[in-house]
Amino acid sequence: MTAADMEIAPPPLARWPLRRVVRWLFAGALALGLGLAIRYGFIQSREVGQICIAAAPPGWCGLTHLLWAVSHYSIWGVPALIAALFGFFRGSKTALFIALLLGLLGLGLYNADIASLALIITLLCLPRT
Repeated sequence: MTAADMEIAPPPLARWPLRRVVRWLFAGALALGLGLAIRYGFIQSREVGQICIAAAPPGWCGLTHLLWAVSHYSIWGVPALIAALFGFFRGSKTALFIALLLGLLGLGLYNADIASLALIITLLCLPRT
């Protein structure tokens, strides 16, 4: 056996350039931060709630109710799970990236059950891509 035959292959994540890793981490942190900011600053805020239950609420209160309703019906977690499964079966980095973003957004916006399942599938698929 030669030295070239005995060479150990690098781990799969070593194939990812540092630029891609940083981009995925930054986008993920931004999605999670956006979800938490919307949740605690806009939907769950006591001040916003008091303004929106007034006799004549401002027009943007409809957006608060819409965001709550969208979050209540798992609209962030279900597409994240679909994208994660698509990325799992097809090996699509784009689908995995979408699953990561929607999953982290769903974690911040009341969809932790389905979104966390999507994130687990996504994170398990990343070394394969």
